[in-house]
Amino acid sequence: MRAILKRHKNAHVLLAEATGIDVVSRRVLLDSGSVSYDSLIVATGSDHHYFGNDHWEALAPGLKTVEDATETRRRIFSAFEAAERETDPERLSAL
Repeated sequence: MRAILKRHKNAHVLLAEATGIDVVSRRVLLDSGSVSYDSLIVATGSDHHYFGNDHWEALAPGLKTVEDATETRRRIFSAFEAAERETDPERLSAL
């Protein structure tokens, strides 16, 4: 967001926890104060959805954060390493 908006002198990107919006005063209330606005874009967070199969959560990490991506990368490399050492053809196929 910062990279996209940095050339616009009338836009500011902040990272803070919003605790409320005062629509009348056109202020966003933050955990560390408040900030006024002319135009406001509110982007809420999201959660992973497993389509009613919550047991998939342990097997299918999300990809919403850098930490999620790092965990996925770790799992892939670990699987390749385990397959590299495996001598049993059936287990190798499963890996």
